[in-house]
Amino acid sequence: MGIKAYFKNTSFSGQLAIAFFVFLSTNILIAPFMLLAGKDATSLRLMMFISQLGTFVFSSFFLAYLFSDNALTYLKFRSGISWKVAIYIVLSMIVVLPFLNFTVWVNEAMKLPEWMKPLEEWMVEAEKMAKELTDSILISKNWFDLVQNLIVVALMAALGEELLFRGVLQNVFEKKIRNQHIIIWTVAILFSAIHLQFYGFIPRMLMGAYFGYLLYYTRSIWAPILAHLTNNAFVILVTYKYPENSGRTDFDTIGIGQYWWIALISLIFWAFFMLKIVKFRRFYVNT
Repeated sequence: MGIKAYFKNTSFSGQLAIAFFVFLSTNILIAPFMLLAGKDATSLRLMMFISQLGTFVFSSFFLAYLFSDNALTYLKFRSGISWKVAIYIVLSMIVVLPFLNFTVWVNEAMKLPEWMKPLEEWMVEAEKMAKELTDSILISKNWFDLVQNLIVVALMAALGEELLFRGVLQNVFEKKIRNQHIIIWTVAILFSAIHLQFYGFIPRMLMGAYFGYLLYYTRSIWAPILAHLTNNAFVILVTYKYPENSGRTDFDTIGIGQYWWIALISLIFWAFFMLKIVKFRRFYVNT
């Protein structure tokens, strides 16, 4: 007896435990390779590529194989999106950036109670280390570096994380929860939490929720992948254009502080494109 769809009828808690075990196991298997990575940007990108491929992409397809009769259908990998929806998704991710800047600003202003100060100090230090690692990868000295970043940081990260969180976990939570809004926001919280970056928790959670709704309305995993890819690629391109900026770029300050009204306009434009995407729901449901 094969293992295909072996856990298809397993309970929610059982499938969630299996998903965690597979995710943890791939991380453990990949860990030795990560320890051998050099400190240069190229080595870090290679290790990130291996990590995304194993921990997220492989885990997602393997779990879909265990949980369903057809992995590609389970992950909504076969369903495509129209070119109009693709354009709306890209535009929505661009116009929403000032609003996301605002949420980052709000998130960074949050302070924990005094009795949690040791935890806050640990989070600040972890955030600093994560930023240093990210900066060392994103700094592109030439076109070859830029292409590597677009493949590894933009494409592979978007593909792997969306397959696992939206493709697998939203399916798993459907076994327990009927309300799609609760499912989408629960997975979005997990999506943000796994990055272990407290001061980016709110914007990452909001993006995760948006990715979840894109999957819900389009019935295609390619919709959240495209949105995630657009966001990551934009950051990479801005970093390539302004490599000398160690803090916020001028663009990162749009929508924060006294310019909160720009964030509001940004949110309105995002809602406009989201409604355009939702209009296609009947088409996707019928097909």
